[in-house]
Amino acid sequence: MAVGLAHGLLTEPTYKASTRLVIDNQTVSVSELGQAITDVQRSIPSGANLLATQSELIKSERVLQRAINQLEDDLGSRIEGLTVDELRKNLTVNVLPATNILELTYSHPDPEIVAIALNRVAEAVVAEGIDSVRSEAIALREFLESKVPEQEIKLRVAEEAESQYRQETGIVAIDVQTENLVQSLAQLKNQERDLLTQFQEVEVRSRLLQDVTGVDNLRQAYRAVRVGQNEDLNRLEAQLLSLESAVIETQSRLGPQNPELLALLEQRDATRVLYQQELAKILPPGSAGAVGRESSETISQNLVSEFILRSFERSALREKLGTVRAERLQMENSLADIPKFQQPLASLVREREEAANTLSLLRNKLEEARIAEAQIVNNIRLIDTAVAPDSPSSSPLVSLVLATAAGLFSAVGVIVLLEALDDRLHDAAEIEATIDLPVLGVLPKGLPQNPDIHTVKHFLEQIYWTEPYRRLVKALEFSSQGKLGTKSNIFVISGLTEREGQSLTTTNLAAVASQMSRQSLVVDANWQRPLQHLFLNVRPRPGLCDVLQEPGYSELSEVQSSAIAHLDVLPFGTSGDYAVKSNLAETPEIHTLLLAASKRYDFVAVTAPPIATCADAATLSNYGTGLILVVQANATSRSLLKRTIADLKKSGTTILGLVVAQTPDPTESSSLPLETPHRIHNPLVLSTQTQHIVDSEK
Repeated sequence: MAVGLAHGLLTEPTYKASTRLVIDNQTVSVSELGQAITDVQRSIPSGANLLATQSELIKSERVLQRAINQLEDDLGSRIEGLTVDELRKNLTVNVLPATNILELTYSHPDPEIVAIALNRVAEAVVAEGIDSVRSEAIALREFLESKVPEQEIKLRVAEEAESQYRQETGIVAIDVQTENLVQSLAQLKNQERDLLTQFQEVEVRSRLLQDVTGVDNLRQAYRAVRVGQNEDLNRLEAQLLSLESAVIETQSRLGPQNPELLALLEQRDATRVLYQQELAKILPPGSAGAVGRESSETISQNLVSEFILRSFERSALREKLGTVRAERLQMENSLADIPKFQQPLASLVREREEAANTLSLLRNKLEEARIAEAQIVNNIRLIDTAVAPDSPSSSPLVSLVLATAAGLFSAVGVIVLLEALDDRLHDAAEIEATIDLPVLGVLPKGLPQNPDIHTVKHFLEQIYWTEPYRRLVKALEFSSQGKLGTKSNIFVISGLTEREGQSLTTTNLAAVASQMSRQSLVVDANWQRPLQHLFLNVRPRPGLCDVLQEPGYSELSEVQSSAIAHLDVLPFGTSGDYAVKSNLAETPEIHTLLLAASKRYDFVAVTAPPIATCADAATLSNYGTGLILVVQANATSRSLLKRTIADLKKSGTTILGLVVAQTPDPTESSSLPLETPHRIHNPLVLSTQTQHIVDSEK
């Protein structure tokens, strides 16, 4: 009412004008790269709104200062002293529903200044967008101009390395050379088989000729042929044979002492001496006796000559066969060496092709950048221009009447309603006065609620958000001295209802503990609304429910590492039926699992279902230090908190204290797929059995 009265009496009439801008999502550049740059300029982070982002950019200091500079050129002293804050204060940007149009509205006591100032702001927005896109194109062109020479050098180096390797190994075209080697090797093998067949055939013939002629070697055959072809020897041999016949006939006819017989013997001996002398001229000493009479026979001469020819032919075939075999072995070795050369050559060829492709791409992009730099336009267009208004935009009297009525009715109604219905706890002091329990910490307002890992990382980057959690970690460690002097690092966190923020508090608390070099683990035992796999971006299953139902399970086998260092998470896992889920906290397996987690991790945070609807939190608190209750400031019911605390104390539950949260859990629920649950290894165990386990540990 006071503001309305002051406004009506003191403020002067103001004039208002408007103009419109459209954000065009269509292609605005003939160059593909130019279009990409324009898309980058109008791209926004996930979850944001393009029009809302552009609305804030219009009110940025850079745009408004540019508009003021243009106004000073147009109006001079009439706008002297106009600041960016004053211009921003009177400038309003609205998004027209279901359109890509922004409506700019400006208020000022001078109607002419209203229109001119609004037009200059719109022009500054368009010009700023063009300059921003063009600067991106210039930067990209300069970058590409510096990278093209570097890539040319890389290509030359790759080409030289490939050429040098080809020269060293003699490989020009591996496929062609391999094919030629294979064909040549096949020809050599065929030639080797033919030569081997011929050699065996000649060997058989030589052996048969050797058996027929009785000649053992080539030298002996040569002597026999040479002796048989000498005419003098043949003549002396004929004379010698004739004399032998005459001696035998004379001796049988005249007796051994006949002078005619003695003359024939003397003539025979003389002829034999001549024969030996003539034979010694042809043959080397000591070999005359190796030649028989058959050497002078024509058939024998032909067979011996054939033996000599076959011997030469066999020797020639043997040498040729050896040469072919040597060539074959050399060619097989060359063919076997090709794969050794092929891999390094393929690597060099791949490097050269990659360098060439990259260079071609860089050159193409450089040309596109040059085209984009010269052709780029903006995706923001001015639809219409503002005109000077004829009448003020508001009446002081109407504002006064509306402010008076609204103030009166709002004040009375809100005060009465709040006093009558408010059963909420508002701050830590009120909570401590209501409940005889310590408040371990008060968490900050406005924490990010999106259930993903990026939200948690953004939370860890803000010191004014993480410091209250660090103090809470220190307070929990100080109060973690358990019963009989044993120190426990397991903390069960729950709330009265599902909107108290216990899941978000558990995630942030464990994340901060991990940043404090504590090896931390988050165990999601909130079977009514499991959210930890969403916060920390891990697989929803397998998890706690699957581990406890699997026969022969390993306690921490399904723990998953998150994207945050030192922080692991065990999600709830596959959802079973109501009886399975609601009794998991009563099984001895979960006690064994928490003991194993306590030994491996420095800080274990277990989020449990709401205490007002489920007894799991009270049961799980017996396995660790105790229970931490999360209450929501300005939301938690005072009567419900008192009743819940009284019930917990009656059951003997250890309550470490309360944490005042000011940000509830996100509304998104976990989306676990429905499937048939695994068979439970152990039947459901009663609470008395769980208490027996706790007593045994004591």
